[in-house]
Amino acid sequence: MNPLILEKEEIINLLDFSEIINVVEKSFVDFSAGKALMPVPQDIIFEEFKGETHVKSAYVKGGKYYCIKIASGFYNNPPIGLNSSQGMMILFEAKTGIPKCILLEEGALTDYRTAAAGAVAAKYLANKDSENILVVGTGNQAKLQVEFLLKIFPIKNIFVWGRSEGKARTYCDYILNKQISANLQIINKIEEAENLDLDIIITATPSRMPLVSSKLIKKGNHVNAIGADMPGKQELDERIIRNAKVVTDSTAQCAKSGELQHSLKSGIMKLDKVYGELGEIISKKKIGRENLDEITVFDSTGLGVQDLAIANYVFDKYCDMEKIK
Repeated sequence: MNPLILEKEEIINLLDFSEIINVVEKSFVDFSAGKALMPVPQDIIFEEFKGETHVKSAYVKGGKYYCIKIASGFYNNPPIGLNSSQGMMILFEAKTGIPKCILLEEGALTDYRTAAAGAVAAKYLANKDSENILVVGTGNQAKLQVEFLLKIFPIKNIFVWGRSEGKARTYCDYILNKQISANLQIINKIEEAENLDLDIIITATPSRMPLVSSKLIKKGNHVNAIGADMPGKQELDERIIRNAKVVTDSTAQCAKSGELQHSLKSGIMKLDKVYGELGEIISKKKIGRENLDEITVFDSTGLGVQDLAIANYVFDKYCDMEKIK
């Protein structure tokens, strides 16, 4: 039988933010428990087109399916009317290798599972009464990170920094159109954030140089470092990593592709100073936030098990609605 083919619009219509948070949270536990078979990601960089493509795959022992995901970011696309994110996921039956579902999601599921991961990390690492957040970046991921956080925290103030005021205004219009009650404020220079009373800081850019200074980080802050997901990318001053409780999605992967790579290369931090992986905290093998003043950082590079989890979720939900298998 030919695989089911799902287009982006019908995929998006199946998604429920709270359900995605739950399935992604479980995927972290599966990974840190050693249940996942997850090959090293492949990266292709297209310097001439200002683009990048990532290939990730995963299988969780005992599961029905495995997943291969191709996701890309081509940052010259928006001016020509195209989304910067592209890609697809393919779900295969683990027992036979038969392709069950091709999800033509154009990178949307990667965006959703990454934003859900940020919400899960903040759930365990940020102070529970967090109200004020700074968003560094104005793209799809910067938008979704906030939307998912609002499912967990009573956010009152959102401060936004973008590379241009126009993009920052477009970002604010998007958030306001979601009928979110929080106050939004654009900051023109990221240094202005040093004077703000912040709880959570989100970095979601493709930057290859530090954007957030250690001067910006105060006691009690939690940072979701989302943008650095391949060698060379960096959003945080290395001293932030050195001085914080660092939690990774995968310590081995972050050492090569995340914010952690720069601290390790410079020698400012040793690998054994990484506190642990998010899955270890969710499963209560390690403690998350231990006090109100603790500074925490979630180093997110994205895991194949997250892709598997959300692809499986979409396929099962579609089958349940259509009563097919």
